[in-house]
Amino acid sequence: MPRTIESEAGVRAVAFLDGGAAIAGWCSDRKARVWDTATGHLRETLEHASLPPSLAALASPLVTSSGGELSAEAVIPNKQWNENVVRVRDRSGAGKFQLPAGLGGISVIGFSPNGKALAAGSYDTSLRVWNTANGELLRHVEELPVSMFAMDFSPDGRWLAAAGADRIVYVWDTATWRLARKLAGQPEMISALAFSSDGRRLATGGFSELTVTHPVKILLWDFASGKPERTFDAPACVRSIALARDGKWLAAAFGGKTVVLHGLA
Repeated sequence: MPRTIESEAGVRAVAFLDGGAAIAGWCSDRKARVWDTATGHLRETLEHASLPPSLAALASPLVTSSGGELSAEAVIPNKQWNENVVRVRDRSGAGKFQLPAGLGGISVIGFSPNGKALAAGSYDTSLRVWNTANGELLRHVEELPVSMFAMDFSPDGRWLAAAGADRIVYVWDTATWRLARKLAGQPEMISALAFSSDGRRLATGGFSELTVTHPVKILLWDFASGKPERTFDAPACVRSIALARDGKWLAAAFGGKTVVLHGLA
């Protein structure tokens, strides 16, 4: 049976801490709450200004490389043309690159684990990958039929997985940036996606085209076989999903005042 952790404010994003012993949620009141995973008791509440680096990425519209050396944000500087630009800055806040990134708004963005690549999907249904050392465009994926809403690199950086409106998880080999595989089986459009820390599992969460409050499914995939291992019920659109480093828990947030934990051990 799933366990529920109650929050004083709506939870928008979740992440495990301490190898899975704690879970953090970024909430609608611009505070981060940290709960004990085993008991669900609130450990601490942190104001935005006092967030440690491990939680800052949950709270910010910026995405940050794992070492904190780089950050990136998507903007539309010319509203008339509706063209995306991704701005990359170094640790000091100085600008490194300004990269053209398609039309209509960025739907998802993230750094590779080693910070050497930055990937972004836009609502024009393309996905771009850049070299963060020099801003070189490594891959421009134009053949996607739909926009991508969720994305994650495998922990070893070998794979980039992205998914969206057509319910398919696309997986690229980051050595060649060629499409390596497709995982099909999610019954709804995909709004959240996360690898396990060992890269052997992948979790996806859905959302309904009818309404964000419609019940959906969470799938836990065996990544090697591309087959779903387990399926969990979710009460509404899955806003964020995380897998604990110790392999014991899957956490999901839906925008409401609860975090749901599913035991995996």
